[in-house]
Amino acid sequence: MSSSLRAKEIFLEALGMEPFERDRFLGEACGEDARLESRVRDLLRAHSRRSVLAPFERQARSSLEAFWRRRDLGLD
Repeated sequence: MSSSLRAKEIFLEALGMEPFERDRFLGEACGEDARLESRVRDLLRAHSRRSVLAPFERQARSSLEAFWRRRDLGLD
């Protein structure tokens, strides 16, 4: 199995875990492979940032769409 596929597999399994469980799991799943563990942690951080920002992105997109609709209708 390629390291990318292995990282994805570990990432998907770690997603549902609490942080204290995740650390132990990553240590066991990645073993001595520091690059693999680093890659999985990068994926988890990116996913976390995306999850935190998603509501704001939806709100911003909605506001921009409303602005453009109003502008197109000549209301602004």
